[in-house]
Amino acid sequence: MVTARLFIAADIPEEIRCAIADFRLQPDAAKIRWVDIRNMHLTLRFLGDTEEGRLDGICNALRNVEFSPFRCSVSGFGVFPDMHRPRVIWAGIIPKDDVISLHKKIDDALEGLGFHKERFTPHVTMGRVKLVSDPILLERQLRELKGKHFSRAFEVDGFKLKKSMLTPEGPIYEDVSSF
Repeated sequence: MVTARLFIAADIPEEIRCAIADFRLQPDAAKIRWVDIRNMHLTLRFLGDTEEGRLDGICNALRNVEFSPFRCSVSGFGVFPDMHRPRVIWAGIIPKDDVISLHKKIDDALEGLGFHKERFTPHVTMGRVKLVSDPILLERQLRELKGKHFSRAFEVDGFKLKKSMLTPEGPIYEDVSSF
C-alpha cells in the first residue's frame, strides 16, 4: 500500500510570504526550524498519510466545494499547542470567518470519505520549535509579536491538494490538484 502525506492549502503571494519571514524570532530563546519561504501557505486541512488509491475520491469531493473568493490578510502570531509548550509558531489570518467557512465546506466534503472533522485555526506555519532554551524569553518574544499586522490583503480564489515529502533538509511540497 503506497501512501502520501497530503494537505489542502491556499497559496499566498510571494511578497506576503517574505513579510512573514521578516518576523522570525531571535535564536537565543529557542532552536526553531523555520519554514522555507517557498513552502509557506494558508493551511486549510491536513489529511496526513493517505493511501494513494484514495486520491480520485478526494479530488472528486474537493471539486464539489463551492465558495466565493474572499480577501484576507496575515496578522498576529500564535503557537500550537500553547505558550507553555510551543511546538509550532504560526501567523494568523484575519478576518477568520471566510477561511473557517471554506475549511468547514472542505471538512463536510471529505467526511463521507472517512476523514473526521478537525479543530481548525486559520494560520500560516512559520516554524517548528525543536528546543526551548529560555522559555521566559521565548514567551515574551511571542507575546510582543502577537498583535502585529504585517500584510496587505490578498485574495483566496482557489485551493490545492498538496503532497508533502519529508527530507532531512525539510519538506518538499508538490501540487496534486487545484480547485
